Amino acid sequence: MFGELIARILDGTLTLPVDSTFDAADIVSAVRASSEPGRAGKVLIRF
Repeated sequence: MFGELIARILDGTLTLPVDSTFDAADIVSAVRASSEPGRAGKVLIRF
């Protein structure tokens, strides 16, 4: 099952929506965004 999941991620058939991306220096804003109700996807932190 795990192998199938990884295969689908790698071939692009399984994707996760991204709501917003923040630089690591702006971690406070990232945490606030992740706490907001009704987000449309993941909040990512760029290092």
